[in-house]
Amino acid sequence: GNYFMIGGDVKGGQIVNRYPNDILNPDGSRGPSNVGRGRMIPSMAWDSVWHALAQWMGVEEAEMDKVLPNKDAFPADSFLDATDLFHGNVRRERKALRK
Repeated sequence: GNYFMIGGDVKGGQIVNRYPNDILNPDGSRGPSNVGRGRMIPSMAWDSVWHALAQWMGVEEAEMDKVLPNKDAFPADSFLDATDLFHGNVRRERKALRK
């Protein structure tokens, strides 16, 4: 799916995944990401975006399984980090706000 984020700390103007280059095969048949009727299989898990947002909000990695119970179903390197989506040292700033 497509996700849009807005806000002061958001690193705007970027696409953090890739646009599928295989909507159609050269012969006009559907590409591997295209399941028809305008539906595409995403290459990034929904949990990836929420991982970065949870980090930004101050959730510790030890607690991430409670926030993202399906996290282990995806490769660890497929998750976005808070610094991919937000400016500054967001973890330290958020921890300071929680005190």
